[in-house]
Amino acid sequence: EILKLKAIVNGKNIKISAQREVGSNYNPEIANLEFIVHNLAKAPKSVSINGKKVNSKFKIENKLVKFQLQLIKKEALIEIKF
Repeated sequence: EILKLKAIVNGKNIKISAQREVGSNYNPEIANLEFIVHNLAKAPKSVSINGKKVNSKFKIENKLVKFQLQLIKKEALIEIKF
């Protein structure tokens, strides 16, 4: 299984695309992932996955945000808004 990530960053948000590739003989299960995004200048207003808000924790001393992603389908779009 391969997880490909692509990010687009601008002043108002960060968009991360997560795509999952599995082999032909592999039966994929639900993937539970913890995302950690580093070097944020300020706390995000919201974090959403496929348009649905999720809980996140911002640690100001480390300038990072953490959140959980349950990847059921082959793709997910994560958006961090500032």
